[in-house]
Amino acid sequence: MLRVIDRRWMAYLQEMDYLKTGIGLRGFGQRDPLVEYKTEAYAAFTELVNTMYEDFLRTILRIQVVTQPAPQVTSEEDPAELRGAQYSGPTEVDGDQGRPSARLVRRPGPVPQGAAAASGVAGESKPQTYRKADDPDPYVGVKPNDPCPCGSGMKFKNCHGPHGKNRNR
Repeated sequence: MLRVIDRRWMAYLQEMDYLKTGIGLRGFGQRDPLVEYKTEAYAAFTELVNTMYEDFLRTILRIQVVTQPAPQVTSEEDPAELRGAQYSGPTEVDGDQGRPSARLVRRPGPVPQGAAAASGVAGESKPQTYRKADDPDPYVGVKPNDPCPCGSGMKFKNCHGPHGKNRNR
């Protein structure tokens, strides 16, 4: 199925490239090239999806399932290749060892005021609502024409603003 998607997708990209190079000629016919491109691209994508579905169905309908008898182990012991193998179960998926807290990663950093009290238990943290007032960044909420909070006397946009000379704080 991935081979079908890959083959069809590459053909679709080539078709879109051809369409892009020749769509400007539609302007000579008093038609808007952008509208024509959107229409043609939508039709081509619909055809792509439909042909992929057809290829999937054709592949699935032609599949012949062949069952092979299971190999019989004569002794009760594991085969030599499996001696010493460790088996994992559903509690040990992706190395988390079944601990639900292993997926929760707490990032170190400043905690907004009242966040520790709101969370209740110190080990578990609940999502906190972001508030500009609690942000430790002194440049949050400063408008471009306001004086810069660094105390330089310049406007924020010329000092620490997005295009200012002191942009790297």
